[in-house]
Amino acid sequence: AAIPHTDLARVLGDVYKRQEQRGYLDKLNEADRTLWNIHNDLLQNHDDIAEEIAWNGLTQKIFPKPELIYDLLLQIALKRKDVSNYLKYRDSMMEQRLTTPSIYLMDAFCQELEGDIETAKTQINDLIQHSYNFCELENAIRFYRRNKFFDEAIGVIRRILRYKQEDKTFILHPELYYDSIFQFVFESDFNLCREIVGSIKDHEISAEKLHQMKLQIASYMNDYYTAAQESLIIYEKTNEAKYLLYAALSNFDCGNFQASEQLLGRLVYSSLNQDERWKYLSLIHIS
Repeated sequence: AAIPHTDLARVLGDVYKRQEQRGYLDKLNEADRTLWNIHNDLLQNHDDIAEEIAWNGLTQKIFPKPELIYDLLLQIALKRKDVSNYLKYRDSMMEQRLTTPSIYLMDAFCQELEGDIETAKTQINDLIQHSYNFCELENAIRFYRRNKFFDEAIGVIRRILRYKQEDKTFILHPELYYDSIFQFVFESDFNLCREIVGSIKDHEISAEKLHQMKLQIASYMNDYYTAAQESLIIYEKTNEAKYLLYAALSNFDCGNFQASEQLLGRLVYSSLNQDERWKYLSLIHIS
């Protein structure tokens, strides 16, 4: 069968990109080229291939900073829940008197995999006691939540909020962070949730995500006026009819019946095809 023109253009474009990519790779030294291959395999979730390439590179001593590759291998082993390989990479690294900044945190996660939760918790508690490092704090939250230490998780989330307000830490990938904690904090500590959402800057997450959080908070508080406003804002950004319905219902609940009726009319109109819309407009004009 013939390839449609648009698909052919895409295929040829992909071929060109691969050729161009190979041209760039040919200019890299062996270590950088190997790092690029590792990174590419990780992006495609080929962790086993990335792990093999990295370990072979270490045994061949091609990396100028092998401790960075060991750090990567330790992370891969933890992700794959492979305690045996984790210990192999760690022992090899220690034999060369190398270390990484995150080794103690990763050791705690290895203890978690082995089932020694209390030892892992003690080590994480000690590690983050005076830490302002966002990555360490966020990983501690994940550990606490995985193992149902919910009070400890809320405590660290509250610390991150305070550190942010005091400019003592910087939240990496804020949309992912806030998305991961919002529902948990909403259900665990509603006042803290409101404070966190109030602290989020416009540039930190998408406007749609921020207004969805505000809508959920307003709905929980039976703040129908705010819920109506937030629903309309989200509808304008997404064109999803359910938010128009939410806005209509919220206006009805706060006694703004005229606005509710108008929004329901918009909702009906938006669901019609072109011919039906003409009939709808004609009926409005006649009435």
